[in-house]
Parts: sequence; C-alpha cells; structure tokens
Amino acid sequence: MKERRIEPKRSSFVLWIFGAVVCSFMLSFFLGQGGMLRLRELNAQSDRMLMENYNLAIQNRDLVTEIHKLREDPATLEKIAREELHYVSPHDLVLLVPDERAPKQ
Repeated sequence: MKERRIEPKRSSFVLWIFGAVVCSFMLSFFLGQGGMLRLRELNAQSDRMLMENYNLAIQNRDLVTEIHKLREDPATLEKIAREELHYVSPHDLVLLVPDERAPKQ
C-alpha cells in the first residue's frame, strides 16, 4: 500500500487561507455594518431615546396640569397676575420704596 502524504507546503498554504478567512469573518463580525460595535452603539442610542421619551412624558404631564390650573383655578391666575404682571387688588397696601441709585433733588 502506498500512503499518500500531504506536502508540507500545501498544508501550510491551506492553513494560511483558513486563518485569513477566519480573520476576515471575525473583523466583519465586530467591525462590519451589522457588527457587534454597531449593535452596542444602537443599544446606547436606544437607551438615550427612551430616557428622552420618559423626560418628555413627565414634562408633558406637568404642562397638562399647569394648563388645567390656568383654566380652572382662579387662585393660579391671581398668583401669576401678581408675580409676573405686578398687579394688586383694591384692598392691598402698596409701598413704594425710592431707588437709592436715583440722584437726590
């Protein structure tokens, strides 16, 4: 019986080709368009968007409450008129304090 021996040059060539193919697949797996790095980036973006959505939902709820108070609660309207527009009611006592920076006459 004649034994067939694989030539060392041919086996090392096949081994190099196999290694190159494996490296190519590994690089594609991690760095490719749908690779692991891209997946991590998309997961981080998804988490950021979920947090932004949650914060906007809270802000929306607060604005709805404020709108309801402005439409239904006269005390809220009075508070805003007094604080922002400097209105006073007829029974309030108004004290005018002279400005110290104004020149004396």
